[in-house]
Amino acid sequence: MPGSDVRIMVCGDDGDHGASWFGPMLRSPGEAESRPISTAETDDPQNFADRLITESFVYDVVLLLVDARAGILPDTRRFAAIASLTGIPQAIVAVLGGDRADFESISRGFSALAPKLAFRRITPIPLGLSKDGAEAEVPWYSGPGLRQILLESEEKPVRSGDVEPALADGVDALVVWTHQTPLFRGRAYLVMLGGRTVTATVIDISTRLDPETLDEVSARELARGDIGRVSLSLTHPLECQTYAANPEQGGFPLIDRLTREGVGSGFVTAVRVRNADIVWHRLDVDKAARSKLKGQKPAVLWFTGLSGAGKSTIANVVEKRLHALGHHTMILDGDNVRHGLNRDLGFSEADRVENIRRIAEVSRLFVEAGLIVLVSFISPYRAERMLARDRVGESEFLEIFVDTPIGECRRRDPKGLYEKADSGLIRNFTGVDAPYEEPEDPEIRLRTLEGSAEALADEVVSVLHARGIIA
Repeated sequence: MPGSDVRIMVCGDDGDHGASWFGPMLRSPGEAESRPISTAETDDPQNFADRLITESFVYDVVLLLVDARAGILPDTRRFAAIASLTGIPQAIVAVLGGDRADFESISRGFSALAPKLAFRRITPIPLGLSKDGAEAEVPWYSGPGLRQILLESEEKPVRSGDVEPALADGVDALVVWTHQTPLFRGRAYLVMLGGRTVTATVIDISTRLDPETLDEVSARELARGDIGRVSLSLTHPLECQTYAANPEQGGFPLIDRLTREGVGSGFVTAVRVRNADIVWHRLDVDKAARSKLKGQKPAVLWFTGLSGAGKSTIANVVEKRLHALGHHTMILDGDNVRHGLNRDLGFSEADRVENIRRIAEVSRLFVEAGLIVLVSFISPYRAERMLARDRVGESEFLEIFVDTPIGECRRRDPKGLYEKADSGLIRNFTGVDAPYEEPEDPEIRLRTLEGSAEALADEVVSVLHARGIIA
């Protein structure tokens, strides 16, 4: 009886020596009486991760191509890490060209990495190359050939199917990150998992793999090409399993909610279920009752714009107007909040994301209290403003873009910040060495060159009247 087929993923960036090059040396006249061998190839670690998700099965062997002249490259280690961490049981290190010394050096390099990889077997093998790039004999090598090694590989275990999917509201995952914008704690993405698409928020990034040593090192973010351990909170519970138990229900793409492009691949390592002892406590006095008492509908007025655009000035005038009309309000100003709640945060991109995440949660609590909340933050990233909208609720969130050209902001520069940023005294300053992503479709756009702060504040109040937020 023939054994089960051997599935091989050939990993490397040498276009002349991919899966098609290995085909002839893997075929034999008696293949029908032996274990069939099928090959696939990839030259990119992210493509490898994507295929593991879309093909929903675990390969038997990963064949790692190593050019003897170049040695073990970072992508070779990434291929090995992804294959190992997703359960591929065996690795073959095919050393192309070189002499015995080159082969032994590369073999020692993989021996040093072996304790950090979960392969049951790692087998180095030299493959000779002729001057025209064809396969050639290796006179000093007398070990088993590539086909023999493959046919002797362990058959993949048959999954019992006894593990039932869990209804998860969060997962821990190994993430292969591919986007140029780093992955930060607090960012939200779409994930396709267990046959459904839901929003997942990054609640923790614990470690990433050092691409040189494959050690797991502490991390706060994942840069392009990084492989790390991430915890995600899901907006809706869904059925899933770990990737090791069921690749079909444990692998998922991460998708940018704005651009709808793939930004990474995830492999579930643990399923988290909400603690049954923690339940939502029903309160007799709810948001509707508090709002009725105040004679208003709660809302968040989210003022966004560059530093010096006039956000705080206009928000302050709007609050004075509302106060005079007898309405209950609260202003959350970016500078003021950094004196207390967010005093531990700096101005790196990761800290800016966390800054907005916290303010979104505080705003939501004030909305529950029935207040009209005026938030005055630069909030430079669309993704975080979308997160704030999600947390508050679409019907109670108004994005107000204080539209002031950067030239005018520089001219005003009330705190001298642009001058300091230009001279390098302030780093990661929005509009200088950090980006600002303008709102694409704000509820209100205030063009400050066309009206005074008082006139623009009246415009905001008029919109609140029109929407029935205030009578």
